[in-house]
Amino acid sequence: MIREIKFLAPLNGTQAYGKRLLKYVKEMFATIHRQDTLTERGFKRLMNRHKKSIMKTVRRFVPAHKKAEVLSERFEKYGESSFLFIEQPSLIESTNNVAEREIRTLVLDRMVTQGVRSDVGNKRHERFWTVLATCKRRGLNVMAFLRKAIVCLLRGLPPPSLIKTNNEK
Repeated sequence: MIREIKFLAPLNGTQAYGKRLLKYVKEMFATIHRQDTLTERGFKRLMNRHKKSIMKTVRRFVPAHKKAEVLSERFEKYGESSFLFIEQPSLIESTNNVAEREIRTLVLDRMVTQGVRSDVGNKRHERFWTVLATCKRRGLNVMAFLRKAIVCLLRGLPPPSLIKTNNEK
């Protein structure tokens, strides 16, 4: 959200719109950064006020510019889901920082190796990086899992699974 709004702020024709939106988004994140100094009720009240300001601003006086129109349409359609972190702060983070950190290694790998050039290669890469990320997140030894997968393959056994069962938390 911030990147798109920052993109609008310096453009001719969208400058006032982008700056207005950016102001409200920055105020919202200032509140997020001082969340520990607020009561839960006070934080929620302020965040809902910020949400209302952003939603109102994104819909009003939309410049006749493709990027501004797309942003406005997206907020019209999905705006409420952009603020779910207000209602469920323990489940949903206000930023995508964790997700960006999760894929950082993959992005660096792709930059260094120039990626793969086939659908088969892409599929193998996706599976490998998914296994690495899942093992890391669940605290599993990646090499032990890969070793077990190879042994199962060589013995004609079903591969080990990383899917959590109902018994696991």
